[in-house]
Amino acid sequence: MSFISNFVLEVNRSYVNLVTDIILFSLGVLSFINLKSKNIKRFFVVFFIFIIFVYINNRDKANLLLTVNGIREFIPFFIFPILYMHYLQSSEAKYFVKLFDRFLIIFLVAQIPVSLYQFSVYGAGDEVGGTLGIGYSGVLTFIIYLSTYYLMIKDFNRHNIIKSIFNKWYLFIFWIPTFVNETKVSFFLIIFFFLFLFDIRIHSIFNRKLITIVLLILVGGYFFDYAYSKITGENFSNMLNEDYIMGYLAGDVNEKAILEGVDIPRITKIVYTYNIFDAKELLFGNGIGHFKGGTELPLTPFADTYSWLLWGSRPMFFFLIIQIGIIGVLLVYCYWFIILHYVWKNKVVIEITNNIIIFSTLCFIVIQLYNDLLRSLFFCGIFMFIPVYPLYRYSDETKDTGH
Repeated sequence: MSFISNFVLEVNRSYVNLVTDIILFSLGVLSFINLKSKNIKRFFVVFFIFIIFVYINNRDKANLLLTVNGIREFIPFFIFPILYMHYLQSSEAKYFVKLFDRFLIIFLVAQIPVSLYQFSVYGAGDEVGGTLGIGYSGVLTFIIYLSTYYLMIKDFNRHNIIKSIFNKWYLFIFWIPTFVNETKVSFFLIIFFFLFLFDIRIHSIFNRKLITIVLLILVGGYFFDYAYSKITGENFSNMLNEDYIMGYLAGDVNEKAILEGVDIPRITKIVYTYNIFDAKELLFGNGIGHFKGGTELPLTPFADTYSWLLWGSRPMFFFLIIQIGIIGVLLVYCYWFIILHYVWKNKVVIEITNNIIIFSTLCFIVIQLYNDLLRSLFFCGIFMFIPVYPLYRYSDETKDTGH
């Protein structure tokens, strides 16, 4: 046991992450070869050419080694959908989904005691990150609501809404960590959760379903707000205050605050980018690799100079525009919609597919201004499964019906 403990402690985490990325990339390449979507294949050709152009254009700012190291952070977002498409349409799809669901339940159960312990030690805040660790409260919150939504919606019966919710009442217990980690994005995720359990249609907006939706959102929001205010001393109505929102997202930052290492508000970081970049950099970015390095590899000159800007809370949009510019951002968004189009084209269960796509897309949009979660291998491993899950329903039902 002492040998194992010493081995684990002495293993360099950077090397472990590197090996993990190589394995994921290799599996992605194998799945890509058998991929049926020509649009996705065309996209990767275009994106690969664009990445080469970005490197050539910025090779004085980030050399080849730093660029390749930085590209690793794009792998989870791009590779996981391809892997899931392959497995969900294979003969092992049923086993794969069962294994994935079991993992989610075990993960969600484990977060409750760990989060409560962290809360007892540190209080409500970023330190309550569950098994993901201190500082990962935002990641944990997103994963919890994404996972519980998926587990709820996959067998949801819209003809008996209340019964469907009560049949899976235990899923709400898994929300406990989000009550004690002071993550403000929880309010929006709760609204998304209840809103997209239902089939919402414009022509039937004034009906019993809409009333049920509104009541569930109000009840769920009230209990969350009550628990949140008791724990943190703040409530949702205060957070809707214009001054609070502007201070949280786009507050002014002076030179003294920068020198003291204050985390710059999210929108303010994007504005700073506009101020320090010229037109060419805004379009094509400043090179890939500025958010990596500092352990085994050095920081890029840009990251070293602007460490005060790159540190702390980073919206995904900010992470992308710094490195690949507006054109790169548009390409990343294009990939998201190519994936959704492929799923939609192969759908059979229309209601489930529709809601999952809208729910996932809204979460994708929130992430753009909230945090750089799509860099995370663990987060993408869960998040990217949800929008492509309907492919399993398509494959499974096609086999059952013999079509």
